[in-house]
Amino acid sequence: MEEKEIEKKVIQIIAGIFKKNLSEISRETRFVENLQPKSMDTIALIAALSGEFKIKILPAEVQENKTVGEAIDWIVKKLKEKE
Repeated sequence: MEEKEIEKKVIQIIAGIFKKNLSEISRETRFVENLQPKSMDTIALIAALSGEFKIKILPAEVQENKTVGEAIDWIVKKLKEKE
């Protein structure tokens, strides 16, 4: 899967979980400041991303990513390690 495809899919998943328009989510979107996640949002995000990309994601790993862009880069890295 190409990086642009991964980015698009991650943004779609985040927009769906946080009930935002796609135009409201970018690589610069900050999880805490902009999306204000509740614990259930974080669990839903982990489940959705794990299922979509077939990778194991720990809650601590999610919290390390401050922006959507960092999360996308992290997923790309995990997928490359899996190859």
